[in-house]
Amino acid sequence: MHNLIGAVRHALRQFRQSPVFTAAAVLTLALGIGGTTAIFTLIHAVMLRSLPVSDPSRLYRIGDGDDCCVEGGPQDRWGLFAFPLFERLKTETPEFDELAAFQAGIWRFSVRREGVDAAARPLRSEFVTGNYFSMLGVAAFGGRVFAAGDDQPSAPPVTVISHHVWEATYGSDPSVVGSTFVIEGHPFTVIGVAPPGFFGETLRGDPPDLWLPLQQEPLIAGGGSLLRQPVSAWLRVIGRLRPGASIDGIGARLTGVLRQWMQHDSGYPANWMPDVIRLLPRQVINVVPAGAGVGVMKEQYGRSLRMLLAVCALVLLIACANVANLLLARAVARRGQTAVRLAIGASRGQIVAQALVESVLLAVAGGVAGLFVATAAARLLLALAFQGTTFLPISTRPSLLVLGFAFALALVTGIVFGAAPAWFATRTDPADALRGAGRSTNDQ
Repeated sequence: MHNLIGAVRHALRQFRQSPVFTAAAVLTLALGIGGTTAIFTLIHAVMLRSLPVSDPSRLYRIGDGDDCCVEGGPQDRWGLFAFPLFERLKTETPEFDELAAFQAGIWRFSVRREGVDAAARPLRSEFVTGNYFSMLGVAAFGGRVFAAGDDQPSAPPVTVISHHVWEATYGSDPSVVGSTFVIEGHPFTVIGVAPPGFFGETLRGDPPDLWLPLQQEPLIAGGGSLLRQPVSAWLRVIGRLRPGASIDGIGARLTGVLRQWMQHDSGYPANWMPDVIRLLPRQVINVVPAGAGVGVMKEQYGRSLRMLLAVCALVLLIACANVANLLLARAVARRGQTAVRLAIGASRGQIVAQALVESVLLAVAGGVAGLFVATAAARLLLALAFQGTTFLPISTRPSLLVLGFAFALALVTGIVFGAAPAWFATRTDPADALRGAGRSTNDQ
Protein backbone atom coordinates (compact mmCIF):
# COMPACT_ATOMS: atom_id res chain seq x y z
CA MET A 1 0.00 0.00 0.00
CA HIS A 2 2.90 2.35 0.85
CA ASN A 3 4.49 1.66 -2.56
CA LEU A 4 1.15 2.24 -4.31
CA ILE A 5 0.60 5.60 -2.58
CA GLY A 6 4.12 6.63 -3.49
CA ALA A 7 3.55 5.63 -7.12
CA VAL A 8 0.32 7.66 -7.24
CA ARG A 9 2.03 10.73 -5.78
CA HIS A 10 4.90 10.41 -8.24
CA ALA A 11 2.43 10.06 -11.14
CA LEU A 12 0.52 13.17 -10.06
CA ARG A 13 3.77 15.15 -9.90
CA GLN A 14 4.64 13.99 -13.41
CA PHE A 15 1.21 15.07 -14.66
CA ARG A 16 1.61 18.54 -13.12
CA GLN A 17 4.98 18.91 -14.82
CA SER A 18 3.44 17.96 -18.22
CA PRO A 19 0.03 19.71 -18.34
CA VAL A 20 -0.24 19.69 -22.14
CA PHE A 21 0.47 15.95 -22.36
CA THR A 22 -1.95 15.24 -19.49
CA ALA A 23 -4.75 17.32 -21.00
CA ALA A 24 -4.29 15.74 -24.44
CA ALA A 25 -4.34 12.20 -23.03
CA VAL A 26 -7.35 12.80 -20.76
CA LEU A 27 -9.34 14.51 -23.52
CA THR A 28 -8.59 11.72 -25.99
CA LEU A 29 -9.69 9.08 -23.51
CA ALA A 30 -12.76 11.11 -22.44
CA LEU A 31 -14.04 11.12 -26.01
CA GLY A 32 -13.43 7.38 -26.47
CA ILE A 33 -14.77 6.28 -23.08
CA GLY A 34 -17.59 8.83 -23.17
CA GLY A 35 -18.88 7.74 -26.57
CA THR A 36 -18.84 4.07 -25.59
CA THR A 37 -20.49 4.79 -22.25
CA ALA A 38 -23.18 6.90 -23.95
CA ILE A 39 -24.22 4.01 -26.17
CA PHE A 40 -24.11 1.59 -23.24
CA THR A 41 -26.35 4.01 -21.28
CA LEU A 42 -28.95 3.80 -24.04
CA ILE A 43 -28.56 0.01 -24.38
CA HIS A 44 -29.13 -0.30 -20.63
CA ALA A 45 -32.22 1.93 -20.74
CA VAL A 46 -33.75 0.42 -23.89
CA MET A 47 -32.69 -3.24 -23.79
CA LEU A 48 -31.63 -4.23 -20.26
CA ARG A 49 -33.71 -2.31 -17.75
CA SER A 50 -36.70 -4.08 -16.16
CA LEU A 51 -40.07 -2.46 -15.63
CA PRO A 52 -40.42 -0.65 -12.28
CA VAL A 53 -42.94 -3.24 -11.08
CA SER A 54 -43.17 -6.02 -8.52
CA ASP A 55 -41.16 -9.17 -9.39
CA PRO A 56 -40.78 -8.51 -13.15
CA SER A 57 -39.19 -11.95 -13.67
CA ARG A 58 -42.66 -13.55 -13.45
CA LEU A 59 -44.12 -11.42 -16.26
CA TYR A 60 -44.61 -13.06 -19.66
CA ARG A 61 -46.09 -11.71 -22.83
CA ILE A 62 -48.62 -13.78 -24.76
CA GLY A 63 -47.47 -13.37 -28.35
CA ASP A 64 -44.33 -11.58 -29.49
CA GLY A 65 -45.32 -10.16 -32.87
CA ASP A 66 -46.60 -6.71 -33.78
CA ASP A 67 -47.17 -6.97 -37.53
CA CYS A 68 -50.88 -6.27 -37.68
CA CYS A 69 -53.42 -3.60 -37.10
CA VAL A 70 -57.06 -3.13 -36.17
CA GLU A 71 -58.24 -4.61 -39.48
CA GLY A 72 -57.23 -8.04 -38.22
CA GLY A 73 -56.30 -10.99 -40.38
CA PRO A 74 -53.54 -13.62 -40.09
CA GLN A 75 -50.39 -12.35 -38.37
CA ASP A 76 -48.15 -15.44 -38.55
CA ARG A 77 -46.35 -14.48 -35.28
CA TRP A 78 -49.28 -13.22 -33.25
CA GLY A 79 -48.93 -10.41 -30.75
CA LEU A 80 -52.13 -8.40 -31.16
CA PHE A 81 -55.54 -9.77 -30.26
CA ALA A 82 -59.21 -8.95 -30.45
CA PHE A 83 -60.96 -8.70 -27.08
CA PRO A 84 -63.11 -11.83 -27.65
CA LEU A 85 -59.96 -13.82 -28.47
CA PHE A 86 -58.25 -12.46 -25.34
CA GLU A 87 -61.16 -13.71 -23.22
CA ARG A 88 -60.79 -17.13 -24.86
CA LEU A 89 -57.05 -17.24 -24.22
CA LYS A 90 -57.55 -16.23 -20.61
CA THR A 91 -59.57 -19.38 -19.94
CA GLU A 92 -56.76 -21.51 -21.42
CA THR A 93 -53.93 -20.24 -19.20
CA PRO A 94 -54.35 -21.58 -15.64
CA GLU A 95 -50.57 -21.19 -15.14
CA PHE A 96 -51.03 -17.44 -14.77
CA ASP A 97 -52.26 -15.63 -11.67
CA GLU A 98 -53.56 -12.85 -13.87
CA LEU A 99 -53.72 -12.07 -17.55
CA ALA A 100 -54.20 -8.43 -18.53
CA ALA A 101 -54.90 -6.83 -21.90
CA PHE A 102 -54.04 -3.29 -22.91
CA GLN A 103 -54.29 -1.15 -26.01
CA ALA A 104 -51.35 -1.52 -28.38
CA GLY A 105 -51.35 2.11 -29.44
CA ILE A 106 -52.22 5.40 -27.78
CA TRP A 107 -55.15 7.65 -28.64
CA ARG A 108 -55.28 11.37 -27.94
CA PHE A 109 -58.47 12.52 -26.27
CA SER A 110 -59.67 16.00 -25.44
CA VAL A 111 -59.60 16.30 -21.65
CA ARG A 112 -60.91 19.16 -19.52
CA ARG A 113 -60.96 19.34 -15.75
CA GLU A 114 -64.47 20.12 -14.59
CA GLY A 115 -64.88 23.23 -12.45
CA VAL A 116 -61.59 24.78 -13.60
CA ASP A 117 -61.48 27.70 -16.02
CA ALA A 118 -58.99 26.14 -18.42
CA ALA A 119 -59.17 24.96 -22.00
CA ALA A 120 -59.32 21.27 -22.82
CA ARG A 121 -56.00 19.54 -23.34
CA PRO A 122 -55.13 16.70 -25.74
CA LEU A 123 -53.90 13.91 -23.46
CA ARG A 124 -52.55 10.53 -24.50
CA SER A 125 -54.80 7.72 -23.28
CA GLU A 126 -54.57 3.94 -23.09
CA PHE A 127 -57.40 1.47 -22.46
CA VAL A 128 -56.52 -1.40 -20.11
CA THR A 129 -58.33 -4.20 -18.31
CA GLY A 130 -59.26 -3.67 -14.69
CA ASN A 131 -56.49 -5.96 -13.43
CA TYR A 132 -53.76 -4.14 -15.37
CA PHE A 133 -52.11 -2.49 -12.36
CA SER A 134 -52.56 -5.46 -10.02
CA MET A 135 -51.08 -7.81 -12.63
CA LEU A 136 -48.00 -5.59 -12.92
CA GLY A 137 -47.82 -5.13 -9.17
CA VAL A 138 -48.06 -1.33 -9.32
CA ALA A 139 -49.64 0.61 -6.46
CA ALA A 140 -50.96 4.15 -6.68
CA PHE A 141 -48.90 7.16 -5.65
CA GLY A 142 -52.10 8.87 -4.59
CA GLY A 143 -55.65 7.55 -4.42
CA ARG A 144 -56.00 4.04 -5.84
CA VAL A 145 -55.57 2.12 -9.08
CA PHE A 146 -58.25 0.16 -10.95
CA ALA A 147 -60.07 -2.74 -9.35
CA ALA A 148 -61.99 -5.47 -11.18
CA GLY A 149 -65.27 -3.68 -10.49
CA ASP A 150 -64.10 -0.58 -12.39
CA ASP A 151 -63.89 -2.58 -15.62
CA GLN A 152 -67.58 -3.33 -16.02
CA PRO A 153 -69.93 -1.85 -18.64
CA SER A 154 -72.21 -0.51 -15.90
CA ALA A 155 -69.42 0.82 -13.65
CA PRO A 156 -69.01 4.59 -13.13
CA PRO A 157 -66.36 5.91 -15.55
CA VAL A 158 -63.00 6.36 -13.79
CA THR A 159 -59.41 7.09 -14.79
CA VAL A 160 -55.87 6.91 -13.39
CA ILE A 161 -53.43 9.62 -14.48
CA SER A 162 -49.65 9.39 -14.76
CA HIS A 163 -47.40 11.03 -12.21
CA HIS A 164 -45.71 12.99 -14.99
CA VAL A 165 -48.90 14.67 -16.23
CA TRP A 166 -50.09 15.20 -12.64
CA GLU A 167 -46.83 17.01 -11.89
CA ALA A 168 -46.19 18.80 -15.19
CA THR A 169 -49.74 19.70 -16.21
CA TYR A 170 -51.65 19.95 -12.94
CA GLY A 171 -48.88 21.24 -10.69
CA SER A 172 -48.95 18.25 -8.29
CA ASP A 173 -52.35 19.44 -7.06
CA PRO A 174 -53.63 16.80 -4.59
CA SER A 175 -57.22 17.83 -5.28
CA VAL A 176 -56.92 16.29 -8.75
CA VAL A 177 -57.64 12.91 -7.14
CA GLY A 178 -61.40 12.77 -6.80
CA SER A 179 -62.03 15.49 -9.36
CA THR A 180 -63.89 15.00 -12.63
CA PHE A 181 -62.21 15.00 -16.01
CA VAL A 182 -64.45 15.47 -19.03
CA ILE A 183 -62.96 13.15 -21.66
CA GLU A 184 -64.39 13.58 -25.15
CA GLY A 185 -67.50 15.04 -23.53
CA HIS A 186 -67.95 12.25 -20.95
CA PRO A 187 -67.29 12.73 -17.21
CA PHE A 188 -64.65 10.45 -15.63
CA THR A 189 -63.62 10.51 -11.98
CA VAL A 190 -59.87 10.59 -11.32
CA ILE A 191 -59.38 7.84 -8.73
CA GLY A 192 -55.60 7.81 -8.54
CA VAL A 193 -52.14 8.92 -9.66
CA ALA A 194 -49.62 6.33 -10.89
CA PRO A 195 -46.26 6.20 -9.08
CA PRO A 196 -43.33 8.26 -10.39
CA GLY A 197 -41.16 6.34 -12.81
CA PHE A 198 -44.05 4.21 -14.09
CA PHE A 199 -44.92 5.06 -17.69
CA GLY A 200 -46.80 1.93 -18.70
CA GLU A 201 -45.77 -1.47 -19.96
CA THR A 202 -44.09 -0.18 -23.14
CA LEU A 203 -41.01 2.03 -23.30
CA ARG A 204 -41.84 4.69 -25.92
CA GLY A 205 -41.81 8.38 -26.57
CA ASP A 206 -44.83 10.25 -25.23
CA PRO A 207 -46.22 7.45 -23.00
CA PRO A 208 -49.82 7.49 -21.70
CA ASP A 209 -50.98 10.46 -19.67
CA LEU A 210 -53.96 8.54 -18.35
CA TRP A 211 -55.36 5.03 -18.30
CA LEU A 212 -59.01 4.10 -18.87
CA PRO A 213 -60.89 0.84 -18.17
CA LEU A 214 -61.29 -1.24 -21.31
CA GLN A 215 -65.06 -1.55 -20.85
CA GLN A 216 -65.38 2.24 -21.18
CA GLU A 217 -64.04 2.16 -24.75
CA PRO A 218 -67.54 1.97 -26.30
CA LEU A 219 -68.58 5.04 -24.28
CA ILE A 220 -65.93 7.15 -25.99
CA ALA A 221 -65.71 5.39 -29.36
CA GLY A 222 -69.47 5.14 -29.86
CA GLY A 223 -70.41 3.33 -33.06
CA GLY A 224 -66.75 2.83 -33.96
CA SER A 225 -66.06 0.74 -30.88
CA LEU A 226 -63.51 -2.07 -31.27
CA LEU A 227 -64.27 -3.86 -28.03
CA ARG A 228 -66.60 -6.59 -29.26
CA GLN A 229 -65.43 -6.82 -32.84
CA PRO A 230 -63.95 -10.32 -33.27
CA VAL A 231 -61.72 -9.37 -36.20
CA SER A 232 -60.11 -6.23 -34.77
CA ALA A 233 -56.65 -7.00 -33.34
CA TRP A 234 -55.71 -4.04 -31.15
CA LEU A 235 -54.76 -5.45 -27.74
CA ARG A 236 -51.51 -6.81 -26.33
CA VAL A 237 -51.49 -9.29 -23.45
CA ILE A 238 -49.13 -9.79 -20.49
CA GLY A 239 -49.60 -12.24 -17.63
CA ARG A 240 -48.03 -12.93 -14.24
CA LEU A 241 -46.95 -16.56 -13.89
CA ARG A 242 -47.96 -18.42 -10.75
CA PRO A 243 -45.10 -19.28 -8.37
CA GLY A 244 -43.62 -22.63 -9.35
CA ALA A 245 -45.46 -22.77 -12.68
CA SER A 246 -43.69 -23.22 -16.02
CA ILE A 247 -44.39 -21.78 -19.45
CA ASP A 248 -43.44 -25.06 -21.15
CA GLY A 249 -46.17 -26.09 -23.56
CA ILE A 250 -48.30 -22.95 -23.13
CA GLY A 251 -47.34 -21.56 -26.53
CA ALA A 252 -48.26 -24.78 -28.34
CA ARG A 253 -51.57 -25.00 -26.50
CA LEU A 254 -52.50 -21.38 -27.27
CA THR A 255 -51.46 -21.86 -30.89
CA GLY A 256 -54.01 -24.69 -31.15
CA VAL A 257 -56.68 -22.49 -29.56
CA LEU A 258 -55.82 -19.69 -31.99
CA ARG A 259 -56.09 -21.88 -35.09
CA GLN A 260 -59.41 -23.29 -33.98
CA TRP A 261 -60.70 -19.79 -33.25
CA MET A 262 -59.59 -18.54 -36.68
CA GLN A 263 -61.49 -21.34 -38.41
CA HIS A 264 -64.73 -21.25 -36.45
CA ASP A 265 -65.13 -18.17 -34.20
CA SER A 266 -63.11 -15.36 -35.68
CA GLY A 267 -65.90 -13.71 -37.62
CA TYR A 268 -63.68 -13.32 -40.67
CA PRO A 269 -65.65 -12.53 -43.88
CA ALA A 270 -66.33 -15.56 -46.05
CA ASN A 271 -64.09 -14.29 -48.84
CA TRP A 272 -61.16 -14.25 -46.38
CA MET A 273 -61.46 -17.88 -45.37
CA PRO A 274 -59.57 -19.54 -48.29
CA ASP A 275 -56.49 -17.42 -47.45
CA VAL A 276 -56.99 -18.00 -43.72
CA ILE A 277 -57.07 -21.78 -44.20
CA ARG A 278 -54.01 -21.65 -46.45
CA LEU A 279 -52.02 -19.61 -43.93
CA LEU A 280 -53.26 -21.49 -40.87
CA PRO A 281 -50.11 -23.66 -40.35
CA ARG A 282 -48.01 -20.50 -40.05
CA GLN A 283 -50.09 -18.94 -37.26
CA VAL A 284 -48.36 -19.28 -33.89
CA ILE A 285 -48.43 -17.73 -30.43
CA ASN A 286 -45.12 -17.54 -28.59
CA VAL A 287 -44.89 -16.90 -24.86
CA VAL A 288 -41.88 -14.70 -24.08
CA PRO A 289 -40.45 -12.97 -20.97
CA ALA A 290 -41.89 -9.50 -20.39
CA GLY A 291 -39.93 -8.30 -17.38
CA ALA A 292 -38.72 -5.38 -19.50
CA GLY A 293 -42.20 -4.80 -20.92
CA VAL A 294 -43.17 -4.82 -24.56
CA GLY A 295 -39.90 -4.49 -26.46
CA VAL A 296 -41.07 -2.29 -29.34
CA MET A 297 -38.21 0.15 -28.91
CA LYS A 298 -35.79 -2.73 -28.40
CA GLU A 299 -36.79 -4.23 -31.75
CA GLN A 300 -36.64 -0.84 -33.49
CA TYR A 301 -33.31 0.36 -32.13
CA GLY A 302 -31.55 -2.72 -30.73
CA ARG A 303 -29.54 -3.54 -33.84
CA SER A 304 -28.54 0.09 -34.42
CA LEU A 305 -27.41 0.47 -30.81
CA ARG A 306 -25.30 -2.68 -31.00
CA MET A 307 -23.67 -1.42 -34.20
CA LEU A 308 -23.00 1.97 -32.60
CA LEU A 309 -21.46 0.25 -29.58
CA ALA A 310 -19.11 -1.69 -31.86
CA VAL A 311 -18.14 1.52 -33.68
CA CYS A 312 -17.52 3.32 -30.39
CA ALA A 313 -15.42 0.41 -29.14
CA LEU A 314 -13.29 0.74 -32.29
CA VAL A 315 -12.93 4.48 -31.68
CA LEU A 316 -11.90 3.71 -28.10
CA LEU A 317 -9.22 1.32 -29.36
CA ILE A 318 -7.92 4.07 -31.64
CA ALA A 319 -7.87 6.44 -28.67
CA CYS A 320 -5.93 3.84 -26.67
CA ALA A 321 -3.40 3.52 -29.49
CA ASN A 322 -2.96 7.30 -29.64
CA VAL A 323 -2.43 7.60 -25.90
CA ALA A 324 -0.07 4.62 -25.97
CA ASN A 325 1.97 6.44 -28.62
CA LEU A 326 2.06 9.53 -26.42
CA LEU A 327 3.24 7.45 -23.46
CA LEU A 328 5.87 5.70 -25.57
CA ALA A 329 7.24 9.04 -26.76
CA ARG A 330 7.23 10.24 -23.15
CA ALA A 331 9.02 7.07 -22.05
CA VAL A 332 11.74 7.65 -24.66
CA ALA A 333 12.19 11.21 -23.42
CA ARG A 334 12.44 9.92 -19.84
CA ARG A 335 14.96 7.15 -20.51
CA GLY A 336 17.64 8.99 -18.56
CA GLN A 337 15.37 9.41 -15.55
CA THR A 338 14.41 5.75 -15.70
CA ALA A 339 18.05 4.74 -15.94
CA VAL A 340 18.90 6.75 -12.84
CA ARG A 341 16.09 5.05 -10.91
CA LEU A 342 17.34 1.62 -12.01
CA ALA A 343 20.92 2.58 -11.15
CA ILE A 344 20.05 3.57 -7.59
CA GLY A 345 18.19 0.34 -6.90
CA ALA A 346 14.68 0.47 -8.33
CA SER A 347 13.53 -2.92 -9.59
CA ARG A 348 12.09 -3.47 -13.03
CA GLY A 349 8.82 -4.48 -11.37
CA GLN A 350 8.65 -1.07 -9.69
CA ILE A 351 9.26 0.66 -13.03
CA VAL A 352 6.49 -1.36 -14.66
CA ALA A 353 4.14 -0.69 -11.76
CA GLN A 354 4.85 3.05 -11.96
CA ALA A 355 4.10 3.10 -15.70
CA LEU A 356 0.86 1.19 -15.20
CA VAL A 357 -0.21 3.45 -12.31
CA GLU A 358 0.27 6.50 -14.52
CA SER A 359 -1.72 4.98 -17.37
CA VAL A 360 -4.54 3.82 -15.09
CA LEU A 361 -4.76 7.27 -13.44
CA LEU A 362 -4.96 8.86 -16.87
CA ALA A 363 -7.69 6.41 -17.86
CA VAL A 364 -9.69 7.02 -14.67
CA ALA A 365 -9.45 10.78 -15.21
CA GLY A 366 -10.57 10.22 -18.80
CA GLY A 367 -13.42 8.04 -17.52
CA VAL A 368 -14.64 10.74 -15.12
CA ALA A 369 -14.55 13.33 -17.89
CA GLY A 370 -16.10 10.72 -20.18
CA LEU A 371 -19.20 10.53 -17.96
CA PHE A 372 -19.97 14.16 -18.79
CA VAL A 373 -19.34 13.43 -22.47
CA ALA A 374 -21.57 10.34 -22.21
CA THR A 375 -24.47 12.27 -20.68
CA ALA A 376 -24.28 14.99 -23.32
CA ALA A 377 -23.89 12.47 -26.16
CA ALA A 378 -26.82 10.35 -24.95
CA ARG A 379 -29.04 13.42 -24.78
CA LEU A 380 -28.00 14.42 -28.27
CA LEU A 381 -28.71 10.95 -29.68
CA LEU A 382 -32.14 10.86 -28.04
CA ALA A 383 -32.96 14.33 -29.35
CA LEU A 384 -32.02 13.27 -32.87
CA ALA A 385 -33.83 9.93 -32.70
CA PHE A 386 -37.04 11.29 -31.15
CA GLN A 387 -37.57 14.62 -32.83
CA GLY A 388 -41.03 15.97 -32.09
CA THR A 389 -41.40 13.91 -28.92
CA THR A 390 -42.52 16.08 -26.01
CA PHE A 391 -41.62 13.58 -23.27
CA LEU A 392 -39.30 10.60 -23.34
CA PRO A 393 -39.06 8.43 -20.19
CA ILE A 394 -35.39 7.57 -20.69
CA SER A 395 -32.90 8.96 -18.19
CA THR A 396 -29.40 9.82 -19.42
CA ARG A 397 -28.07 10.09 -15.89
CA PRO A 398 -25.54 7.30 -15.23
CA SER A 399 -27.02 4.47 -13.18
CA LEU A 400 -24.92 2.29 -10.88
CA LEU A 401 -24.55 -0.24 -13.68
CA VAL A 402 -23.41 2.47 -16.10
CA LEU A 403 -20.98 3.87 -13.53
CA GLY A 404 -19.58 0.39 -13.00
CA PHE A 405 -19.27 -0.08 -16.75
CA ALA A 406 -17.44 3.24 -17.14
CA PHE A 407 -15.05 2.44 -14.26
CA ALA A 408 -14.29 -1.06 -15.58
CA LEU A 409 -13.83 0.37 -19.07
CA ALA A 410 -11.39 2.98 -17.77
CA LEU A 411 -9.45 0.37 -15.79
CA VAL A 412 -9.14 -2.01 -18.74
CA THR A 413 -8.32 0.87 -21.06
CA GLY A 414 -5.53 2.06 -18.76
CA ILE A 415 -3.99 -1.40 -18.65
CA VAL A 416 -4.31 -1.84 -22.43
CA PHE A 417 -2.63 1.39 -23.49
CA GLY A 418 -0.19 1.32 -20.57
CA ALA A 419 1.15 -2.17 -21.29
CA ALA A 420 3.46 -1.16 -24.17
CA PRO A 421 5.10 1.80 -22.35
CA ALA A 422 5.50 -0.37 -19.25
CA TRP A 423 7.20 -3.08 -21.30
CA PHE A 424 9.43 -0.47 -22.97
CA ALA A 425 10.50 0.83 -19.56
CA THR A 426 11.82 -2.62 -18.58
CA ARG A 427 14.00 -2.76 -21.70
CA THR A 428 16.01 0.30 -20.65
CA ASP A 429 19.68 -0.47 -19.98
CA PRO A 430 20.93 1.94 -17.31
CA ALA A 431 24.51 2.15 -18.65
CA ASP A 432 23.44 2.82 -22.26
CA ALA A 433 20.80 5.31 -21.24
CA LEU A 434 23.20 7.22 -18.98
CA ARG A 435 25.92 7.26 -21.66
CA GLY A 436 23.35 8.63 -24.13
CA ALA A 437 22.25 11.27 -21.64
CA GLY A 438 25.88 12.22 -21.00
CA ARG A 439 26.65 12.67 -24.74
CA SER A 440 23.57 14.84 -25.15
CA THR A 441 24.72 17.04 -22.26
CA ASN A 442 28.27 17.39 -23.63
CA ASP A 443 26.94 18.24 -27.11
CA GLN A 444 24.94 21.06 -25.61
